[in-house]
Amino acid sequence: MSFQIQPVLSHMALFARDIDTMIDFYSDILGLKVSDGRKRQVGSARGESEIIFLSNEPQIHQQLQLSSSLFDSDDCNVVHQVSFRLGRLEELRQIAKRIIEKTQIDINQLDQMDHGNAWSLYFKDPEENMLELYVETPWNLDHPFAFSFDIMQPDDVIMAMTYERVRDAQGTDPWLSKKEESMRNA
Repeated sequence: MSFQIQPVLSHMALFARDIDTMIDFYSDILGLKVSDGRKRQVGSARGESEIIFLSNEPQIHQQLQLSSSLFDSDDCNVVHQVSFRLGRLEELRQIAKRIIEKTQIDINQLDQMDHGNAWSLYFKDPEENMLELYVETPWNLDHPFAFSFDIMQPDDVIMAMTYERVRDAQGTDPWLSKKEESMRNA
C-alpha cells in the first residue's frame, strides 16, 4: 500500500550578525518570544556559538532559530525568503501597521501583492532577509499571477478586486471557491 507523505515546515533557522537586533525585530513585528537558547561567551569556540529559539506558540519550542553568523565578515544571506501564513486580512493589516510604526518606513515601501490565491506583504528584516506574510484566498489559479493591492483597504474591497482579477484567469479553480463558500454558509 502506498501513501502520500506531506511534510509541513516546522521552523526556520537564520544566521544573524546582530542577534539582539533580530530578536527585537521578530518580537516587535511578529510577536515571537524567546523560548530558549544559548548566548555566546567571549572567546568561545565556534561550536559554542550563540543560538536563540523564538516562538509565538507555547506548545512549540521553536518556530524561528537565530544563530551567530558563520564569520564576522559574512556579507551574504543564504535564505531566499521566509513565509508566514496568517488567518485573516485584518492580521496582515495589523502587521503592516506594526512595520510602519517600528521601522518608520512608508506604506508604499512595503511590497503588497495580490497573487490570486493569496494576498502577500513582502519586506526585509534588519539583516536583509526577505519575509513574506500572507493570507490565503478562496481561489486557486495558475501562476505567475501578481498585482499590487492596498492592504489598508477594507476586506470587502480587497476581496471584490481580487475576484474581478481571478474570475477569468487561466487555471482558476471555480470548485475551490464554491467549496469555500458552501463551507462558510454551512
